[in-house]
Amino acid sequence: GESMGAWGFGVFDNDSSCDFVIELHEQENISEKIKSIFLQTINEEDFIDLDTAAAVWVSACVIDQVLNNICYDCPDIEYDDIIERADRAELIKLKQEAVKALDCILSDKSELNELISECDEQDYNNWKDGIMSVRNRINI
Repeated sequence: GESMGAWGFGVFDNDSSCDFVIELHEQENISEKIKSIFLQTINEEDFIDLDTAAAVWVSACVIDQVLNNICYDCPDIEYDDIIERADRAELIKLKQEAVKALDCILSDKSELNELISECDEQDYNNWKDGIMSVRNRINI
């Protein structure tokens, strides 16, 4: 919709992310879904919409939590189930795609980046630093 709904600068502070958690939870194969989101984003030449960017961010956090034991505090009970069911070995193979997709959502073609860059500069920098932290932990 037009309004941002519940909006903050954390990964789960917006409706799009919460919607994606539910969608991911319903998948038979979590890593396949994550891979398809990353590839869709990397191959997008024009514009990465908010829902796609949120899905990339959530997916990267799932990888970060499963591989690096970084605990993301998601309010949705479905999230914990995703973490338990996700296949660590499959997620390890997606690290490079995760990094590329995160770079895409920080780029000029990202609606999420555009929206947050219109906010307070400090908020924008904090948001960007948060994503870069995830990126750097995965990119090892």
